[in-house]
Amino acid sequence: MEQKLSLLHGNVDNRRGYAGWVGFKDTVLGANDGPQGYNTYGSHPGTSTQLPCLLAVAASFDPGAATRYATVVAEEFKAKGANVLLGPDVEVLRAPLAGRGFETLSGEDPFLGSKMVAPFVQAVQALGIMACVKHWLDNNSEDYRMSMSVSVDARTQHEIYMPVFKAAFEAGAAAVMCSYNKVAGTHACENKELLTDLLRRELNFRGLVISDWGATHDALRSAQAGLDIDMQTVGDAGGKPLQDEFHKLPDLLSQNAVSQGMIDEKVKHVLSAMYKIPNLLVAGPGAVPTDVSTDAHRAVALQTIVDSAVLLKNDGATLPLQAGGKTIVVVGKYAKTEKDDSFKQGTAYAGGGSGLVESNDEYTITPFEGLKAGIPDCAEVRWSADAGGAAGADIAIVVVAAHSEEGWDRHDLNVPEAQELVAALKGQVQKIVVVAMVPGPVETDCVQQADAAMLLFLPGEQVGVAMAQLLTGVAAPGGRLPVTMPATGESRFTPEQYPGAPFNDENMVTHFTDGVLVGYRWNDATQNPAAFPFGFGLTYTEFKIEGVQATCGGEEATVTMQVTNVGARMGAAVPQVYVSFPSMQPAVRALKGFQKVTLQPGETQTVNIIVTAEAFRYYNEGTGWQTAVGVEQITISVGTSSADLPTQLPLQCA
Repeated sequence: MEQKLSLLHGNVDNRRGYAGWVGFKDTVLGANDGPQGYNTYGSHPGTSTQLPCLLAVAASFDPGAATRYATVVAEEFKAKGANVLLGPDVEVLRAPLAGRGFETLSGEDPFLGSKMVAPFVQAVQALGIMACVKHWLDNNSEDYRMSMSVSVDARTQHEIYMPVFKAAFEAGAAAVMCSYNKVAGTHACENKELLTDLLRRELNFRGLVISDWGATHDALRSAQAGLDIDMQTVGDAGGKPLQDEFHKLPDLLSQNAVSQGMIDEKVKHVLSAMYKIPNLLVAGPGAVPTDVSTDAHRAVALQTIVDSAVLLKNDGATLPLQAGGKTIVVVGKYAKTEKDDSFKQGTAYAGGGSGLVESNDEYTITPFEGLKAGIPDCAEVRWSADAGGAAGADIAIVVVAAHSEEGWDRHDLNVPEAQELVAALKGQVQKIVVVAMVPGPVETDCVQQADAAMLLFLPGEQVGVAMAQLLTGVAAPGGRLPVTMPATGESRFTPEQYPGAPFNDENMVTHFTDGVLVGYRWNDATQNPAAFPFGFGLTYTEFKIEGVQATCGGEEATVTMQVTNVGARMGAAVPQVYVSFPSMQPAVRALKGFQKVTLQPGETQTVNIIVTAEAFRYYNEGTGWQTAVGVEQITISVGTSSADLPTQLPLQCA
């Protein structure tokens, strides 16, 4: 019994330097935060690679990028000695201001998330590290996350918020973390509908369910609902009791409030998850303090920035820069430093919270350092904190950042100083290039007056090298928007929908009455154009999509097209397939296929995108999942973003 209980809640003795651990002898799960790199919690900072955020991986629109990124994370976990990765975060981003939006591998779309999470999970677990996807479920806001309750209908739950978790489980994810928030008035970690009805019975999840730290409020209710491991609020190596709930299980057993069979079932879930990973790493006696970053890992970090960089504007072929003989001024405080006293956690290059990795100063290349080294010597490159230092310059590169942290949502969608710096530079220089480092959706007013603009989603320590390569054309931006960039003054939610009402830490309820109209679905259904739509991204070349055909094979369809690079530079195209049918209403259409292809100038490639049977299904609250195949008119739309779909074909399926 002692061994069984040690597998079900955090242990009292030495925490081993991880976020937390459970087990006995060599049967140990050493869990650590690190979906964006191994988090050392300040005890030995700068000893793991500060990768770009997970939203950047989503922006790559490339499952291969997810594999490379996840492999780096898993290799560093192995070197540190932890065997459970508390991640990836896969929540579909409903609220643009959500404080942890930068951590989601899904962006605002469940299909995008599903395609990215499967290779991520497989890469992590192939190296003997257990993946623990999070946070189950409806964890879409940080404000009052410990007490807020979410009200959401069954259709929205099934079509928007559950699919990415389902894809992760089908890929073999052995663990899932339940969230802080309540759903329908009951905390997620003691919610039987979430943990038993939806997770175990409907999705057939066979692994372990672990609570977020301090998310368990009542031992009996959580045990009955289906929680397997209760992680403590705080750790203590000094002998004081941990603030967990499951240490009460022996008393509950003696009172017949829980049964021996219930405890055994939880232990089986934990052991099944461990045996699911045939080469599960044996957790070390303590987190290794040595530096586990490598040149190869930093190369992946760099390539991820390139693959995810989104070019929003490029008037007059401003980029790549023609720098010869020019004077270039790099403007903005974050071009020279990542630190800001106003940040409670994190930096300008990395969001704060459990997903933070503290970079080694030796490895962090600031934008100014990178541009100074990466722009040819025939150009003069200097820095100025503001527009006052631009006199005599030909080109201004404006480097700005918006910050986000775990624990609270952003106050607004503004990118500080961006509009002011661009306005002040107008007329002083010949060309203005804006590079914004952002944690998610932001207002993009500054783009209007700039000649070129590029977004980097919290890029991490290799930002300077990547920026130089991207702006000079050594590399080409390969990203597409995983989230919609809103129009100025957009009014997406009522106060009851977000943040919730009444706005307090006692009884706030967030009403998901927007239903399935999340992200671009809302823009399409309400006919409110975005400043830049989901899936959008320019390149340094041009592509043509021709010969689109859609054919059925059973309940699946194959969409075939010819993609040609008609420009003068190599680049990556991302043709996208959207599906629509009447029962999808109020949504107009949804992403159901994409493929990233890199083409040389003049090269043509045949692209075949399989649209699976799930793409044609919708959830009916009375009858469950239904298909539109053979019942309704299905339309296939093909293009380069959710708002640019020039080809629309009827799909005839028996």
